Amino acid sequence: MEFQSSYFAVSLSKPEFIFLIVPVVMLILWQRARSKGKDVIGFSGLEYYLNAGLVPAIKKRRLRTLLVTLLVISAGIIFSFPQLRTARPLLIGPVEELKPVYLFALDVSGSMTEPLGGYVIDGQLNLNGPTRYEASEKQLFRFAESHPDAYLGLILFSIQPMLVRWPTLQTEYDFHDVLDEGLRFTNPLRNRTSQLAQFAGGTATLAGLKMSRETLINQRSSTRSLILIGDLIDNIDEVIEGIQDLHEHNIYVHVIALDAPEDSLGMFSSIFAKQESVRLYPVKSAIELESTFDEIESIETQRLTQGVGLNYVQDMQWLISLIGFFIALFMIVLFETRLHKSHN
Repeated sequence: MEFQSSYFAVSLSKPEFIFLIVPVVMLILWQRARSKGKDVIGFSGLEYYLNAGLVPAIKKRRLRTLLVTLLVISAGIIFSFPQLRTARPLLIGPVEELKPVYLFALDVSGSMTEPLGGYVIDGQLNLNGPTRYEASEKQLFRFAESHPDAYLGLILFSIQPMLVRWPTLQTEYDFHDVLDEGLRFTNPLRNRTSQLAQFAGGTATLAGLKMSRETLINQRSSTRSLILIGDLIDNIDEVIEGIQDLHEHNIYVHVIALDAPEDSLGMFSSIFAKQESVRLYPVKSAIELESTFDEIESIETQRLTQGVGLNYVQDMQWLISLIGFFIALFMIVLFETRLHKSHN
């Protein structure tokens, strides 16, 4: 639950605790109403101190009811884990700065070793162009280098998904340590076979999307985005199912379809035509892929701007607890301390 304005936003991680205090507040008010008008002495034990300038007990009861109610409400707010988001860090208390999170889900199945655009382009053999994997690898490196302040993560999926990089700022190698293995079984850069090529096989896209959801769902960030890169050749129904699940969890999805079949593109577009948070980018060349990444960066920049820049988060439990402490202290001083004093 979140309440947002142009200057700040207040969110409750567990708003259900607010509703749990409603019966307690209702009980307090009911007891207050039940005792009203009864034929009882109108003092609460402090009648000995009326001459000292204390207010009558009827006013004391009202004040006590108000303070107890505020104390119960404070407890409910504390357990709902309130957080305050602002455009600038507050001067007191610990503050966390939110940053965008980008998770890449890259298809490393065998079909990604085929030339981007196909083996034949305009009647000419396409033997010297980059493969789908190589073109994707190049743009991933470029994206990582241009976003040093963002949390970047990487999932590779083939016969099964593998989370090789949890979203983090620690991307000093910009994915080179993983992707430079290449999908060719013999890696010319090393005197051994490619570990990534040994992992490559089938296409478990749905499993990769489920892992992506579990990775992104609890990320504390200004924006959360999944960038799926694959050829969408197999199991388009599973891809659609996984994307729908991500959309329901408010995760923005960019789908880069490399040489995808027209029927798969058509089915995907018909399902997500009205979903602004799901974007499809058909790509058939390295130039188109570079333009696609530029467009994705532009969209993500707009999303950050639309978020009003409320990227500083402060846990407000400590402040509400401090307020509750002073309420309880005031009640003790007002209703207990003087009452238990001895007098001659």
